[in-house]
Amino acid sequence: MNISESLCTVKKAGLESLEQGRHLFQSVFWAEFKTHWGWNAEAFIISTSKEDCPVLMLSKTLGAGKSFGYIPFGPWLSRPEPEILAQAAHEIAALSESRPLFVRFDIPWAIGLETRPPFPPALPSLVKSPVDIQPSSTVILNLELSEDKLLDDMKAKWRYNIRLAMKKQVEIREEDISFLPRWYALYRETSARDKIAIHSFQYYESLLETGKKKGPGFPEFKLFSAFHDNDFLSGIIVARYNNVAIYLYGASSNEKRNLMPNYLIQWKAIQWAKSRGCDSYDFYGIPPEDDPAHPMHGLYRFKTGFGGVILHRFGSYDCVLSKVGYSFYRAAETLRNFYFKVLKKRF
Repeated sequence: MNISESLCTVKKAGLESLEQGRHLFQSVFWAEFKTHWGWNAEAFIISTSKEDCPVLMLSKTLGAGKSFGYIPFGPWLSRPEPEILAQAAHEIAALSESRPLFVRFDIPWAIGLETRPPFPPALPSLVKSPVDIQPSSTVILNLELSEDKLLDDMKAKWRYNIRLAMKKQVEIREEDISFLPRWYALYRETSARDKIAIHSFQYYESLLETGKKKGPGFPEFKLFSAFHDNDFLSGIIVARYNNVAIYLYGASSNEKRNLMPNYLIQWKAIQWAKSRGCDSYDFYGIPPEDDPAHPMHGLYRFKTGFGGVILHRFGSYDCVLSKVGYSFYRAAETLRNFYFKVLKKRF
């Protein structure tokens, strides 16, 4: 890599350096949780002339002594320059125990409300990934607004649906981890109906169990359920990390959808997040555009109807460290993505 000046330096650090991580996926918690699922977690400090930025890199073995590195929603640098990412990736790879073939970044920088231009890589070693690992578009609610203002900013039908669910006596409950098997059964139904990929039950169980720990770098999780006459209609998992609430997972039944439980359960989660001191609520993932042809267009309509700001990010980019190894991995990942995102959804 030819860079005329050193834009950053990188040093290895302990996981405790992530205690003030900017995002849930750049936290001590996420490092510990992902190690339960076959990932190696390492922390580094990226230093520029203006700041020191801790970063979590997860790595996974590909076989034959090869691996890849993955930096979810990081680094949170104030200078969004591709040269810095490329240089940091090379230095991280040199320090890492895993010696990755490439380092993938989920670039966290917001890029505007209406357009999503491509990230302008200045170096050929930084290329757009064939898939985005984390959603690159989302809806963010400003929880510093009053509840009345939040309701006013929703679409009128959303306010009506919330009040309808209340009138029809839909009950929202806060559950503990003992409820998780029932939630997961409904989540599997949701997956089959909407053709979305989900993890095993043990994955979500481990998530909540690890989340029971307290201390810097650990979130608070809340499992909400919606019931009507003892019928379980909807359930969501929300995380609070620092001053941000993130809606992570949702399960919903086909039964009694006319009672609008999905609207009320989100409103109760928003109220909970406000009560816990959060200043924003992240709906965590929508299609990039209001496109009726998109298979997840219903999700776009549902989440944007609550108001808030639509935020676009650049998505995933790869810093290539081994051209041959990366080309094989990229081809395999492209085929896998085509199977799960195209073929499987057609049948």
